[in-house]
Amino acid sequence: MSKTERAAAGYFEAGAERSADARRARAALVVRRWVRIGGWTVLGAVGCLGVGALARPGAESGQESEVAGWVIDRDGGALVALDAERLKLARHPLESPVELALDAEERLWVACAGPEGPVGPHRVVRIDGVSGAVEREWTCGPVLDLEAGEGAERGRGEAWMVALAGSAEREVSRVPAVGPLAVVERSVDAFCVAGQRGAVLVGSERGELRLYGPQGQRLAVRNFGGLISDLAPGPQEGTWWVLDAQGSAQAHRVALLERDLRSRWERSAGIAAIYLAPVPHVERVWLSDANGSHARRFGFGGALELAHVALPHAGAARASAAPDGSLWLAAPGALLCLDGAGGVTPGQGGFDFLVDVVRREAR
Repeated sequence: MSKTERAAAGYFEAGAERSADARRARAALVVRRWVRIGGWTVLGAVGCLGVGALARPGAESGQESEVAGWVIDRDGGALVALDAERLKLARHPLESPVELALDAEERLWVACAGPEGPVGPHRVVRIDGVSGAVEREWTCGPVLDLEAGEGAERGRGEAWMVALAGSAEREVSRVPAVGPLAVVERSVDAFCVAGQRGAVLVGSERGELRLYGPQGQRLAVRNFGGLISDLAPGPQEGTWWVLDAQGSAQAHRVALLERDLRSRWERSAGIAAIYLAPVPHVERVWLSDANGSHARRFGFGGALELAHVALPHAGAARASAAPDGSLWLAAPGALLCLDGAGGVTPGQGGFDFLVDVVRREAR
């Protein structure tokens, strides 16, 4: 196993070191998306071109149906649209996709690695979730996080990302539907980001939370501690979900924060999760074991609603929940599905290496 592989595999057990080697190990988390059991897959990608129309219902199933969600297959080089029954509606070529997000206008944002793999330049594209047309495209350094949602103007889409910008610096950017990209902050420790209604929250690998307003002004700072691996908008406007993924599974913490970044509640995650999967509009969040084969769900007031939900496959780190509490999980070779009570429901196989999934809310 190479030094980079060891750094990626042991990233969240590294403790609180602040040396240059530790920072490089933390930056190497992006490489986790490329680690297979038993080795590496390095793709000769040429960019994010050739995305087909997403509005061709029944392209593979032969039946009229509505898109219920999307997955990206990194090794298969594709964005795949699925209906509510997880039938594949369409498969669209997309070279080396590693991050997927959906904004308030049902536009998809995808980060794609380039010919140099996870440590080289990336492309970020905005795609019309109905027609499949590529609307905008940017080139940047390796993307550590990409999220999307509602911008300052109600109903308008926006994305936020953290990308490497040199050997030590990282840039957090606001990417609007129209107009230029705006840098929110430059730092050496930004690791994840989330946004809502003009506000941007940055999570640091040193455990710091930094909240910015629509004009880029810093509104609040909190030393939450640990290693902030993921953030998401909370159930009420201005609230935030936070995941600390430092140390063992028992040391991981999940929290719901108020507008001023004070904790409404904090709990031991009890699971080696590195991503959040909030249930939209309610105080409920799923966590999935990044290395194992189980999930759990926290509810109102931090109550542990589902303590141990066994999954049919391991490695489903990323997931996306629906308002009914059901969950889609991206495992390496298949999409796994749970109903709102945590029961396993039919998923979808036939993928090479799924790395991300988003659900579309029924309208």
